[in-house]
Amino acid sequence: MGLSSPLSAIYPFHRSSESARSLPFTYRLRRDIRHIAHIHVAGVPQRKLIDDRQEVNFHQVAETIVETGFTGYVCHEWRLAPGEDAATAIAKAVAIMDA
Repeated sequence: MGLSSPLSAIYPFHRSSESARSLPFTYRLRRDIRHIAHIHVAGVPQRKLIDDRQEVNFHQVAETIVETGFTGYVCHEWRLAPGEDAATAIAKAVAIMDA
């Protein structure tokens, strides 16, 4: 999956958080995965590291990505919060997405 249509799109999770309340990410991923070539994740709000403080359950998102058979790219945009150790913080984010 991921590149099965002539038109492929980037799916930016961090730009979709408000609409997630009415239509869950996992539903939209399953529905639209055939059109998605690149999934862009970032903490919601403020594009911080994905962790348990975010509005989006990224554990569930990662599981859904795997379930769909997605073979495209997933990238993580993040901003280190003041006082956070970069290596520890990114290791937590990778563990969340490594479903």
